[in-house]
Amino acid sequence: MTKLIAGLDEIATETQKSDGWCYFCIPQTEYIKFETEVRALFSETTKLTSFHGKKFKTDQADEYEQFLRIIRKYAESSVPTILSCTLNSEAWKAQYLGFCERVTANVFTQIGVTNTDLINVCKQLTPGLFSFMRLVNHFGNNNEIIIEVDSDSVKEKFPQLDTIIKEHNFTADFLMNKLYNAYRNIQFANSPSLATGGISVLKDQNSFAVQAADVIGNFSTSYVYYKLGNTSSKRILKGQIFEKVFGDKYGAENFSSSIKLVGQNDLELLTDGAFTMEFTAYNE
Repeated sequence: MTKLIAGLDEIATETQKSDGWCYFCIPQTEYIKFETEVRALFSETTKLTSFHGKKFKTDQADEYEQFLRIIRKYAESSVPTILSCTLNSEAWKAQYLGFCERVTANVFTQIGVTNTDLINVCKQLTPGLFSFMRLVNHFGNNNEIIIEVDSDSVKEKFPQLDTIIKEHNFTADFLMNKLYNAYRNIQFANSPSLATGGISVLKDQNSFAVQAADVIGNFSTSYVYYKLGNTSSKRILKGQIFEKVFGDKYGAENFSSSIKLVGQNDLELLTDGAFTMEFTAYNE
């Protein structure tokens, strides 16, 4: 069995014509080495103390390029791994989010959860987690995963939430673990199971996995903007940095066949559904 570490973050265009999730996932043994290299990178610069795509400054270009190269190095050095960014169309997003919210609410209500805050926070988590299951359904069900999720004003409540069911106390973490693995067993049985205590909601500065997911999402999306003709100097620079590191993988991609530039600040899918860029390695 291989234990995996994943980072999960949300991604959205300026007016949210397209949005979704970005992911970073490598084996835990490699993640320890990955963390060591990232810490070494920070020790060599005074320009930044964490990576966050939206906070990118042009004088940090070298550091972000090095970070992307470290990410790719560990995504290629072992199996199974995945780097991914998925953007959803507005119609598909509404349909999918509605489905995830109903599953979460129905299951928790049926088992007797009465804490509405717990249900509402978990509704925010399930779409990105269910989407991830689909992406890693080829990883093998003999593996186990720990997922670090980027925090926000809603999700930050997750670690403190619990509920009473039949006079017994259950944490949100315990219930989400059961829901994740039950849904996996039904829909994506060849994906890794979620480890006990396997969901952590963390501020990005406290998780290199979340930072990696964020930068993969932000810079790959900037690359799409850049290739579609966006004139923002910062997006062009981000796109060029991503191209330096991943251009051999995506250089021949015809993005205009599936996604279009709307003005200078948005992307819109040409058909309902999802647009995914991914870099993955696994055993057949």
